[in-house]
Amino acid sequence: DVVRSCNVVVCTIIGACERYVLPCAFDVVVLDEAAMALEALSWVALLRGPKVVLAGDPFQLAPTLFSEQASRQGLGVTLFDRLLKRHGDAVSEMLTVQYRMHHCIGGWSSEEFYGGRLLPDETVREHTLNGLEGVETTPETEVPLVWVDTAR
Repeated sequence: DVVRSCNVVVCTIIGACERYVLPCAFDVVVLDEAAMALEALSWVALLRGPKVVLAGDPFQLAPTLFSEQASRQGLGVTLFDRLLKRHGDAVSEMLTVQYRMHHCIGGWSSEEFYGGRLLPDETVREHTLNGLEGVETTPETEVPLVWVDTAR
């Protein structure tokens, strides 16, 4: 009864199988990290509503599948990837602004994976640790990136 009275319900794909969620229907189902979600698991959540939004990044982590045999038989494919291959840009929209990292850090992945189209928002473009409240300025906190040689 609690779940049915909520305007928004947030759960994992596996959580959608729980006895208090399974009988519920929703207006819209949003599947986050859909590029990592195995298709078979995705359907558990997707069958809960008539409208679906798949959110994910096909250039990040692939789904985890421990069986090579299952992978060879196609179970390692995500619904996200299947739809992208079949329909391409007609069913996808790339978000071009990231709000997480300094341009020196995000610049490489933007060029390597996104053709330079993923840009930092101005609020993080020059962000360094020493700009955060309570962080003192040191040589390590005033630069966006520090390489640490772990071979020594």
